[in-house]
Amino acid sequence: MKGKIVQAVLLSLVHFMICVLSGSLGWDKQTVIVPVVTLLAMVFANKKTGINAAASTLPVLPFFIVYTGVSMLVDVEYPTYPVWIMGWATLLFTFLLLQFRIARVASILILSLLVSFGGLILWPNTFAWAYTEKKPSARNMNGVGLLNYARQPVDPENLKGKVILFDLWSTSCYNCIKKFPELQKLYDSYRNDTAVRIIALNVPLKLDKEAVLARLTAPYSFEKMYFSDTAVARHFSANGLPLVLIMDKHFTCRYAGQLNTGWNIFYGNADRIINNLINE
Repeated sequence: MKGKIVQAVLLSLVHFMICVLSGSLGWDKQTVIVPVVTLLAMVFANKKTGINAAASTLPVLPFFIVYTGVSMLVDVEYPTYPVWIMGWATLLFTFLLLQFRIARVASILILSLLVSFGGLILWPNTFAWAYTEKKPSARNMNGVGLLNYARQPVDPENLKGKVILFDLWSTSCYNCIKKFPELQKLYDSYRNDTAVRIIALNVPLKLDKEAVLARLTAPYSFEKMYFSDTAVARHFSANGLPLVLIMDKHFTCRYAGQLNTGWNIFYGNADRIINNLINE
């Protein structure tokens, strides 16, 4: 009995450390690693130490109790909910697997479905939700000076009556530039729609050079604009970039967050938001 307790404690420590350290690889990867390690730990506890299905949950419980508590009570920078939601779901399914002696093939199928759901649906949508501002109307663009690609002032009247997506970016934001192909695809899908405009809005930096700006945007045909006032630009980018603002036909900001166009992202999906605003 004493040997089983020692094995269970050691297994619990290994499970705890692997699950915690996997967070250094990113929460998306941790969402996948935690369920896999949890299933393996519970199966090992059940088969190697001889404890029953209910007892096999004990070695993995410390991590989930601590992690879930910290995730819900402490203000974290990124969403961690998918990690423990997927973990608890795996714990439950593994318990049922062991309790009712489900075949190995079925258990692999269940785990694959869980991991796929977490990696493809749960994680990206939680991430999109976390980065969506809850009061987008506070992003007031009325009266903000903008310049077109030729560095000429943009007439505010030309921005009214259309649904406009502004993709704020700067030369120091690698993730902004990495999103340009995705922005181009979105632009292409609305290229012939006169009710929609897709605009890359540059936040100027002191060390920016025209040649660099041109080189970064030259491969793309989406509209390009610039803030004419650096102080205003800094205000809009104070919380970090990239930042996407989607304005309705009254030039009121209805969405502020990340650029989401993937089929698997339903929260804050740019296509859905734009189409809804077109039909208002």
